[in-house]
Amino acid sequence: MDATIVDDSEGVFTDEGLAEYDAIVAFQTNGDPWTADEKDAMERWMAAGHGIAAVHNATDMRGNYAWWDEMVGSLMPGHAPTGTDPGQPGVVRVEDHHHPSTDHFTETRWQRSDEWYNFSNNVRGTAHVLATMDESTYSGGNMGYDHPISWCKPYEGGRFWATALGHFPSHYDEPKFMEHLVGGVEYVAGLEPGDCGGTVWESYERVPLDQNTSAPYAMDVAPDGKVFFTELVRGQIRVFDPQTQTTSTAVTIPVYSGGEDGLLGITLANDFEESGHLYVYYSPASDDDTDPENFFNVLSRLTYDHQTGTIDRATEKVLLEVPARRLPRRARPHGRRPRHGPRGQPLPRRR
Repeated sequence: MDATIVDDSEGVFTDEGLAEYDAIVAFQTNGDPWTADEKDAMERWMAAGHGIAAVHNATDMRGNYAWWDEMVGSLMPGHAPTGTDPGQPGVVRVEDHHHPSTDHFTETRWQRSDEWYNFSNNVRGTAHVLATMDESTYSGGNMGYDHPISWCKPYEGGRFWATALGHFPSHYDEPKFMEHLVGGVEYVAGLEPGDCGGTVWESYERVPLDQNTSAPYAMDVAPDGKVFFTELVRGQIRVFDPQTQTTSTAVTIPVYSGGEDGLLGITLANDFEESGHLYVYYSPASDDDTDPENFFNVLSRLTYDHQTGTIDRATEKVLLEVPARRLPRRARPHGRRPRHGPRGQPLPRRR
């Protein structure tokens, strides 16, 4: 990968000048270094399928250039206390281990020092977040738990990658940071593929499974795409069929629904395709729900009929009874979705 260092943009930011390059690395750039004609040429170059990488200060150029600011997706109104080289220690959380700028990390928590930027808004949703800051590990963060520090996205026909890391000269002697930087440049240059749509909400389509549901509570998905979900109060197991785009009721189980109890959890067996077995955790109704003798929940196995799309209550096998408290005004359920043990056996969750 060859690189050209440009201190003066004259003669480079034209249609002819940019045609020689696959990527632009804006390295510690700020202000507004381009003329209007140069901006037009860069935008045409980007639309032709090229890429831009923004490093540290280039994520906050403040150059009154709306196209650039929209590409970055946020501004930097301030940063945590910087200190002296190498900066304040902190932890970067690696969120994507597949992008070329982060696939060299074996860890999810990257301990290093830097000048930690705060941003005016969270880019998650409009960009794919590659790494975030753990604000509990340093002082001066103000974005909360979800604090992106590196991200990427398709932009105007091209590719964009950003890292807010790399304030001090010593950072460029760090092997992991340099791999991070080189991987980002390789991505925008088109030398390495990268999926930058993971946390871009427009990449997804929301498909309502049921427009007439009541207190949906737990769900599991079968290998053929059918979605099984429970209705807490009604005690129904509902099934969405992606082939017919319809939702039906497989079975209704009488449940005690006081204090947020009811049909609490569902898990399909590992061999569901063959056996039709599924496991549910629920609070059974009784003739007298005030009698302590009836204060228990059950973990049961039921069998789904793949032909009829229904569950016969006669197939129920109670595997476990769990003592429960049912007190007035108690608003906390006793359990959640069952999970499988190492041999595929169902295990109830404890709160």
